[in-house]
Amino acid sequence: MSRLDRTGRVALRAQRRSLLRGSLVAPLGLAGALPAWAQTAPFPAKAMQFVVGSPAGGGVDVTARKLADGVGALLGHNMLVVNRPGAAGLLAAQVVSTAPPDGHTLGYVHSGHLILQAMEGKPDLPRDFSPILRVTASQFCIAVASDSPYRSLGDLLSAMARNPGKLNYGAGGNGSPGHIAFEKLVMMRPGLVAVQIPFKGAVESVLAVAQKEIDFVSGLLSSVFGVARSGKVRILAVTGAQRSPTLPDVPTVAEAASLPGYEYMAWGGVAGPARMARDRVLKLEAAFRRVASSEEFRKFLSESGGQSVLSQSPASFAADIRRELAETSALMKRLGLQKT
Repeated sequence: MSRLDRTGRVALRAQRRSLLRGSLVAPLGLAGALPAWAQTAPFPAKAMQFVVGSPAGGGVDVTARKLADGVGALLGHNMLVVNRPGAAGLLAAQVVSTAPPDGHTLGYVHSGHLILQAMEGKPDLPRDFSPILRVTASQFCIAVASDSPYRSLGDLLSAMARNPGKLNYGAGGNGSPGHIAFEKLVMMRPGLVAVQIPFKGAVESVLAVAQKEIDFVSGLLSSVFGVARSGKVRILAVTGAQRSPTLPDVPTVAEAASLPGYEYMAWGGVAGPARMARDRVLKLEAAFRRVASSEEFRKFLSESGGQSVLSQSPASFAADIRRELAETSALMKRLGLQKT
């Protein structure tokens, strides 16, 4: 064998070893960089789910459906609203937090989840979710049946003071936003006592007050607004720092109860499971932002007693969640509702 033949065979063997090393190392390096679904797959690749922790027909559900319809149309795949009511929103949160982080399962998160976390330690929004966009801010309200003897919030509070524990009201259970809205009032006006009747959803509590099964309801303005407009329920006061633009004749709690500084607002937004790919978070944020910024959606919120208040970015939404969680935890501790 010539020297030239030997040299060629050595070079060929070296080339083969190099190719073999490349075929083993390159796929391993790529697989370690991104999850399999995030490498080249189009997004969305199928219908998406938008999980809501309230029954169908309530204010939150209707808002979620407006968002889902718009985002589905923009992204070219249906977004189906899935109702998982119960446990103050925990059931819905668990569905989202345990879903694959591929962006096809999202949830409607809200300030009630922070209250639940402050009380029970779960769900853990900062750890188990990828915040995408805060969408709404909503006032709460105190409402009675249209023919209730309580013509004003002052009348209702006076009756409570005269008959401690005799009146009852509807809310979503201990630690629910409606409960906290009322408890904040009680903290500023000692001596008031009313018995909470817990309801699974806002629709049930509003219907109960309309039928005079309970004395009053402390709930989202957006959930009460439609029934009030039909004349079956009368709103005595709203919980924001300012009157609602859609109900300019209804006073704030601060005005009606002479409690300067009283304010309670709730927010709602969109989040997915933790560890979602950043490009998918940003794509979803852009779609939800476009829908939530539309004149049609803003008009819908205004007519139902809410308002569009968008977070600046997913990062700012996450920061707001952490800040509010600290504040809410302190409030739960003062109320003796924090789990030890």
